[in-house]
Amino acid sequence: AGVAIVPATWDVDEAVREVRWAREQGLRGIMIPVVCGDHEPYHHPRYNALWAACQDLDMVVHFHSGPADTELYFGSWPPDPGKPALRGAMGIYVSEVAWFVARPLTFLIWGGIFEDHPRLRVAITEGTAIWVPSYLELLDQRYSSHAGNAKLGDYKSHLSMKPSEYFARNVRIGASVSRREAELRHEIGVRCLMWGSDFPHPEGSWPHTAERLDASFRGLPEDELVRMLGDNAADFYGFDSEKLAPLVARIGPKKRDLAAGAGSRA
Repeated sequence: AGVAIVPATWDVDEAVREVRWAREQGLRGIMIPVVCGDHEPYHHPRYNALWAACQDLDMVVHFHSGPADTELYFGSWPPDPGKPALRGAMGIYVSEVAWFVARPLTFLIWGGIFEDHPRLRVAITEGTAIWVPSYLELLDQRYSSHAGNAKLGDYKSHLSMKPSEYFARNVRIGASVSRREAELRHEIGVRCLMWGSDFPHPEGSWPHTAERLDASFRGLPEDELVRMLGDNAADFYGFDSEKLAPLVARIGPKKRDLAAGAGSRA
């Protein structure tokens, strides 16, 4: 499979050419910047050709965690080795980085990008999933006919669905999935979670993947395990599950070890 890194904010026409080239090489998606910087944000019409190309070519658009307001946190970026970092800088970074990787979704949902491109697929990767339920609740509340929203004028008539419905249809979350996130799977969407080890980064499950899988997933229904641990990704990226079956049998987690009835957790 594979993903092409495309700096789409700089030159959209060139980005579209890169998308086409990547598809011709057999890649299944692109990764574009989380932060737009001085460039137009993702609900700007200049990106319409990019969304259309990704939809038409079945290329998943990825946003990967990492970028954030690091200069604000640390005082300079990269950090100046001759100066001590501001106290709490790393704590602020690790607390806010998931917000930054989720932020493009807000632009895509409210900007009507998923409305105009219903088959566009977006994956948020390595940004945890713990934030999803409260995020969707907030967006749906803002979409509702609550009296407090009426004074703001019409900002949603171009949308035919609630934000959470666009999320369920168009978005998937790639994460190593903590036990708490697994418990929230129905609020997040069982079909929206794609487990990954994040190898070789230690902030994922590696190098203790077997133990982490057990801690996060033991005792869950088998059909949900199959979805989150494999089928969701296979469906989203169009993988050939039959061809992958021998590899899964050799290195994949065993359903019998994790599914309900295999242990004490319910």
